Amino acid sequence: MRLPGTALGGGLGEGWPEPRPDAAGEETADLDGRQALALAADLARAGRYDQAEQVLLQARGEPVLRPVALDLQARIYAQQGRYCEAEACWLEAVRLSPGNPRYRQGLDAIANERRASGWDRVFVPALAAAATTVMLLAAFYFGMEVGRRRPLVAPQPAVATDKGVSKGIEALAKRLDALEAAVTAGLAPRAAPRARPEGAPEAAAPGPFAASSQPGTASAPAD
Repeated sequence: MRLPGTALGGGLGEGWPEPRPDAAGEETADLDGRQALALAADLARAGRYDQAEQVLLQARGEPVLRPVALDLQARIYAQQGRYCEAEACWLEAVRLSPGNPRYRQGLDAIANERRASGWDRVFVPALAAAATTVMLLAAFYFGMEVGRRRPLVAPQPAVATDKGVSKGIEALAKRLDALEAAVTAGLAPRAAPRARPEGAPEAAAPGPFAASSQPGTASAPAD
């Protein structure tokens, strides 16, 4: 990957020290921050990226040199194709030193490289799918927890509140009571007629001239 102002196989570009022939064998414990940066640049030019990263740890410990050290670290990562790590270093460098265009140029170079290689067409949808899966699993787990903690409440019986229905039921009950009373009265035994004594003449039906039941009165003859 070719970065603006940088070619780690040759010179590191403007602002970086020139290579020193004796730098590879120098003890890093005796170096200050700027000397550590120069040594890391020399090691990176030689392709000794692991050693360069170790030396950069010392330079990144000084707040003033931290953005510059992050810039060199990002370029080492980018040269190895480790774009995510390079991007993280440049983002941190931009946060610490937002006025330096060198760091933003590195971010732009990574974005262009990803578009050219189709990385964003593969990685971004995969990342979105992974995020969706995580959200669905979280929602499923949350739903199970809520269901587990919710108390079980028995459903309350329904209560009829319609006054019209209540009055109709009462009227029907009264009609049933009256019908039962009528049936009971119809089934009651009637009084039997008194028996006639043996040998007694059968009473004749009263005629039109029958005497009145009251003394001193007589029935009027029929016309």
